[in-house]
Amino acid sequence: MIVMIDAARMHLALNFEQNYVTPFYVFLTSVFENNAGSSFTFHVITSGLPAADEAGLKSYVQAKGSELVFYSPQNFAADFTNHGFSRATFYRLLFASLLPPEVTKFLYIDVDVVVIGKLRELYDTDTQGLPLAAVPEPSMQFRPDLGHKEGDLYFNAGVLLIDRVRWNEQQISERAIAFLQANHQRIPYADQDALNATLVGNWRPLSPRFNVMSIYVPHRIRKQAIADFLRDKVVIHYTHTAKPWHAHCSNRLRFLYYKYLRLSPVPGTGRPIDFEWKPRLLVDMLKIKGWEWYDSYPLVPLRVVNRLRGLRKPGSH
Repeated sequence: MIVMIDAARMHLALNFEQNYVTPFYVFLTSVFENNAGSSFTFHVITSGLPAADEAGLKSYVQAKGSELVFYSPQNFAADFTNHGFSRATFYRLLFASLLPPEVTKFLYIDVDVVVIGKLRELYDTDTQGLPLAAVPEPSMQFRPDLGHKEGDLYFNAGVLLIDRVRWNEQQISERAIAFLQANHQRIPYADQDALNATLVGNWRPLSPRFNVMSIYVPHRIRKQAIADFLRDKVVIHYTHTAKPWHAHCSNRLRFLYYKYLRLSPVPGTGRPIDFEWKPRLLVDMLKIKGWEWYDSYPLVPLRVVNRLRGLRKPGSH
């Protein structure tokens, strides 16, 4: 296995299952479209990926002047499956030990994201002597079950800038795995919870623009204001269970996924993968579209709409 090492190249680590090939193509396309002149090595852990898909992905990345390296751990975390976790749950914890020794830092990114800005600013961020820099997740700011005290922050593990040297020196992966073993029955977010428990007060908070989770997207945002909202953003992360490729996705920024899908080598039909010509689904989709249209072109005062929807105050959802 040959991995290109140079100071300018950015190293990105991702993991995904076979059914996420299309979102991975979309991710890659968004990176290349918005980072012209930059080169990347994508380190990917996956399993069950057909040889044809692997070859197609490598060809696409190479044509863009970058490199794609696949890793296939054979026995890692096999004993954890009895605790209700899949092997893929632990892949995020593997990269610090798998990458070539010359890679001293890397950016871990979930596959359910699109990149709309320059990654160089994020990649070159100083972690200030800490093993990790990440974006706080406002919905879980205080988790005493993870050893948090008042004021401690909880980070989302979908975008992680990792100082690999300090990470390995402090045995972060090993400690997180030990936490998972001891607490598997009480941690709903698996490896993300384990990392937050392991790194309490030992990570640098980043601006939300580097990991724009659904919670950071204004619920009542007019179509005309979306461009201004996106102006300084870098990574859009679709954190809800309904992803842009699902018919019930209500994320106002799902159009970005389809933008890069159309530009990718696998544009498909542009319909959600679970789309069916069923009345119930069509009604639900019309409701989502209808409220978005109303947000952009309100004809009825919002207080009246909220009263009809049974909401207690404007803007709640």
